Amino acid sequence: MVLRISLLLLLALARGGTPVLAQMASVLPESLSNAPDSIKTWSLREMGDSLVRAGQLTSAKLAYQEALSRSLAAGKPTNIGISYRSVGYWHQQVNEYQRAIDHYQRALGYLRERNNPGQIARTMRLISSAYNQLNDLKKARLYLEQAMQAARQSKNPELEIEMIGALAIIEAKSNRHQQALALNQQVVDFYRTRSDSTAYYGSLFNLAIEYKNAGQYKRAEQIFRNILAFAERIGDKYMVGYVHVNLPNALIAQGKQDEAAAYSKRAIAWSEETGAEKFTVQEEAFGMLSRIEQQRGNYKQALLYYQKQMASHDSVYNATKNRQLVEMEARFQTQEKETQIQALATINQQKTRQVWAGVGGMVLLSVLLGTLFLLYRSGRRKQTKIQHQSDQLTVLMRELHHRVKNNLAIVASLLRLQSNRLDD
Repeated sequence: MVLRISLLLLLALARGGTPVLAQMASVLPESLSNAPDSIKTWSLREMGDSLVRAGQLTSAKLAYQEALSRSLAAGKPTNIGISYRSVGYWHQQVNEYQRAIDHYQRALGYLRERNNPGQIARTMRLISSAYNQLNDLKKARLYLEQAMQAARQSKNPELEIEMIGALAIIEAKSNRHQQALALNQQVVDFYRTRSDSTAYYGSLFNLAIEYKNAGQYKRAEQIFRNILAFAERIGDKYMVGYVHVNLPNALIAQGKQDEAAAYSKRAIAWSEETGAEKFTVQEEAFGMLSRIEQQRGNYKQALLYYQKQMASHDSVYNATKNRQLVEMEARFQTQEKETQIQALATINQQKTRQVWAGVGGMVLLSVLLGTLFLLYRSGRRKQTKIQHQSDQLTVLMRELHHRVKNNLAIVASLLRLQSNRLDD
């Protein structure tokens, strides 16, 4: 077993930034209430990353899904792609590698739409790591080679060197230690010219492991001791601890059992003090001590250390099982919440349809009332007009009767005058 310091943190690749402290997955700080949607989705992804590291997988998924929902609503392809990638990262953390790959592939579709080579490279790197965890090294290598091409197109040398370091891990897993050595040396040479001493010594650590795997134990020991001196100088107890865990491998092969035993005991004390991968470290260290005592002929002590190694192994196994139970519980809770959300969404849809039906009814009623009002007004106008015409006709008839009466009176007068002249 080898404990390796990785320069290519999947977390950084999942969202391309530094995680921030999160309070709740689906609640943004009040200070971001008026922030643009892109800032809100970025903050939600940051929350998800922090919650994953804290083991709060259910809340982390909610944060990632909310970020994805906001991204889809905003409609910006790059933001959507990164959000899909974050959801895929969550599935990868709970060992759902195929679902993770499916989400990564969706992310690629959106990122290619905007031809963002840097983000494309990071996404392909994650796909490669998922296939690596599935032990499909062929596909892992294929996607990593494509990631390297995209990294070159981005003209980001640090991103390209990250891909080279990732390829070194695949080569080592494929037992191609010379190729892994060459690649790790390339990474070391790159960071040697940079001011980032932590990245340099981290890459140097992986190089030492490859020298040990290749059987060059003396060279591995020299590098481990250089790293140890640097870590002690800057007070990095974690780097010191990892050297204490790995250095005995190189020392035992050279017959330096006393030193190897001393460093193994320091590794056990370090794991007790910090709790960093406690049982994994102790399993490794007790195994080393058991080998050393067996080589010395102290079989009783070797058996004692072996028993402690097995106890640590059982603790690692139990911790793994507990983590799997937590993951299963998280998936169950997530599915339960998704069911509740779906039920609420259905209810909301029904209520929305009812509201729209009511609105439609009100609109229709308004139209009918408006039509009736217009008809009423039109009828009133016609009635007024008819009444006016009727009044006019009445006046005209009265005038006509008056004139007829006058005319008849004139005719009667004329007839009366003529009758006065007649004898018969």
